[in-house]
Amino acid sequence: MVMTQEVFQRFSQLLGERLLKGTGIEEDVVRYSLFASLTENAPVLPGEILLEYKHPKIPRAKIDGYLPSNDKHGAAVWELKYDRRIPSGHNQPRSNKAGALINDVFRLGTFEIGGAIERLLIYLTDEEMKSYLTNPRNGFNVLFGLAPRGSFRIDRKFLDGRAPSVRNKVHCPLVACDAVARFTMSLPCVHELRVYEIRRATA
Repeated sequence: MVMTQEVFQRFSQLLGERLLKGTGIEEDVVRYSLFASLTENAPVLPGEILLEYKHPKIPRAKIDGYLPSNDKHGAAVWELKYDRRIPSGHNQPRSNKAGALINDVFRLGTFEIGGAIERLLIYLTDEEMKSYLTNPRNGFNVLFGLAPRGSFRIDRKFLDGRAPSVRNKVHCPLVACDAVARFTMSLPCVHELRVYEIRRATA
């Protein structure tokens, strides 16, 4: 396992420091902070990390990051997403964003390249999407509120119970997956960090 708690702790620390400085965060900053923590806290060299890697099973699809295995560490693949309030102050298309998050789950679940691999969904958001994801009426509160090592099944049945605007954002093959909470942290400026390990369901 290359993505350890030390990697996630340092990652959250870097994000928190940036938020406290008020210099702003964009998805590229989140991505850079993850890479910095990974190369500091795991036996990983920057040149090993492959960005926008071609998905081996879904035509024309790419995955945010892929780390092939070697004699020092195992393989890992991840999708990284940062949902934040729109600068204009208008509401985000929250159900669409939730659907894109679930699409990432299925994108990871279908990633097969031979041998064992860690599949990670890394999600950072502010108070607006947090409000949507914690509202029981929207059906994501159990996932977003998982206790450490808790598991939640995401499959066709789960998707069928969501709003059409959620379902319309899912284009990947619907492979039943278990999302396991690997890391949960509340950050400054009402931000929340969640890291889920996506495992192919076996039953």
